[in-house]
Amino acid sequence: MAHTQKQFEEFHENIRISRSMNETLRDKRDKVLDRIKNHLKSNNLPTFRRLLQGSYQMKTGTIPLDGQEYDIDVGLRFPVEHDGNELKASEVRGWVHAAVDGHTTKVEKKRSCIRVTYSKGFHIDLVCYSVGKAHRKPTQYQLADKDTGWRPTEPADLLEYIRQALKEFKHTENNQTQTDQLRRIVRYLRRWNDFQHVTHGIKRATGLAFVLLACAKLKPVTDSDGTPNDLRALRNMVSQDANRMERISVKKPTQEYEDLFTGFSDEEMKAFKDAWNDLADALSKAEIATDLAIASGHLRKVFGDDFPVVEKEKPMESRGPAIISSSTSA
Repeated sequence: MAHTQKQFEEFHENIRISRSMNETLRDKRDKVLDRIKNHLKSNNLPTFRRLLQGSYQMKTGTIPLDGQEYDIDVGLRFPVEHDGNELKASEVRGWVHAAVDGHTTKVEKKRSCIRVTYSKGFHIDLVCYSVGKAHRKPTQYQLADKDTGWRPTEPADLLEYIRQALKEFKHTENNQTQTDQLRRIVRYLRRWNDFQHVTHGIKRATGLAFVLLACAKLKPVTDSDGTPNDLRALRNMVSQDANRMERISVKKPTQEYEDLFTGFSDEEMKAFKDAWNDLADALSKAEIATDLAIASGHLRKVFGDDFPVVEKEKPMESRGPAIISSSTSA
């Protein structure tokens, strides 16, 4: 059996967001937040507390492929008591939109956020929350929805759920980036989905969908010497939903408990599942391959060119026995 861990970790390094890009995203985020705070202060409006969320906070972001964008999600927690006299969600969203309008050439009012898009291929999603007292909890979050107004949500509890799931993977960090197996595998799945989207038009799931699939179905796998075995761990996870009649689904463990694949039509889900079955097949073939070049070939077909190429070893040339001649001179 070919050992592919080195190639998987090189693949992970190829697709993870670089430190310099993380610094750029962080700098742009901080400038936007400062702009909002200054706007609120100058207009005598309530300010907010920041809540980092999304792939940036969970460290599962990947380098986008053609036509896709880097993204960063930031929660803005406003002190709003829901006592019948509370501010409307549209008012709070309006404050934020007014603060960032004109900051770039493209600012959009999305359903669950205000999106600030930059020309260099990334955007910042600003999610407005109200945070007030609750009957049985220290705080109650509600999200400012463009269409429905305030709706209950639990972003802090969701982050805590993921933190608890990560504890099982504490012994699976790689040496180069100290990233645990769950986060690495989420990145592999995100790149698989992006590659399938670009090459075959497969609909993209959210990053959170892959995080929660991994939290629910991934188990840590290491070899006898303690080395992580990402291929086997990923195969074990993917095979659970491969070649089954049911839709792939995963529900958020907090309000609103929605299935994160609800947005897939039956046709889109069929295409997604067909690609998922191909992924399971490629992982199985790679696991039983005895030649590393063949194993990497199977994996490159589903993950794309960022998965390392392994050249096939050339057989040793056979040579006949050396002939030693001797001569005498007169």
